[in-house]
Amino acid sequence: MTGPKTKAARSRCRAGFVTFVLCSALGCVTTPDMKAIRRVKKVAVIGFAATAKADDQSLKYILHSQQTAESLYQLVAYRLQQKQQWTALASAEVRKNDVYKPLYKQFTSHLMIAGIRVSGLLAAIESFNLSYKNRSDLFKSLAVDGLIDIGFLVEKNALPSKAGPDQASVSAKVSFDLYVKGTHDSIWHVASLPTRIQQPLPTVPGATFKTPEERALGVAINNAMTAMFDQQEGRSTTAQPAAKAPAPAAGPAPATRSHGPAANPGPNPALNPTAAPAPASSVLGPKRASP
Repeated sequence: MTGPKTKAARSRCRAGFVTFVLCSALGCVTTPDMKAIRRVKKVAVIGFAATAKADDQSLKYILHSQQTAESLYQLVAYRLQQKQQWTALASAEVRKNDVYKPLYKQFTSHLMIAGIRVSGLLAAIESFNLSYKNRSDLFKSLAVDGLIDIGFLVEKNALPSKAGPDQASVSAKVSFDLYVKGTHDSIWHVASLPTRIQQPLPTVPGATFKTPEERALGVAINNAMTAMFDQQEGRSTTAQPAAKAPAPAAGPAPATRSHGPAANPGPNPALNPTAAPAPASSVLGPKRASP
């Protein structure tokens, strides 16, 4: 018999899944808390999955490969370490954790069975439903100062006639949330951010992409993370206080004076042409006050 807690968990996850589908065409990024981000040294990715659109059958044959899922998880951890200088736990350290295992059983809903997910690890739209206390317990048990939910929506690309080996045949939109100790809400929130970036796939220790299809998927995930980091760096730069202009020399005042660009112009339209000012809700699920 299904208990009330299980029903509530499934209900929250279904709400997150519906939000994910409805928002998948849009991209939004909240302004990251850069001071808090700089204090992060060690993280655990506690929610991870890559999914394809329901009508896209081109990825179906690789969606259930555990080796592919592990390699993509390692790629994500590698990029976080490379770009943010964070130490990221291996998936086994998360999956086998005594606090995490019962949370996996409680919050997994099997709504993501069509996606690429590491066995024993929650999908991002599931881990988003963890309470403040759940996360606090994980911070202590995993001995980290950052918890991450990350998901990718993958879709097929139309390839040019002379595509190179690292011209991805698929693209991915990334959704990302970073939580730190003592905060109820994500301090860095990315919702379904699209990308037009094309970069070669880095060599990731322990990751294996054997087939061209698996490699293309790795390229798409890598490109999506690059777009996310570029967006963060752009916001970090524009958020700095504007420098004071030097005092004008003595003499008649000029007729006009340029004030320069605003200190924070908002989302980068080159990375996210459809973005409006970021809403408070997440593509991984509606924002809520954690108990």
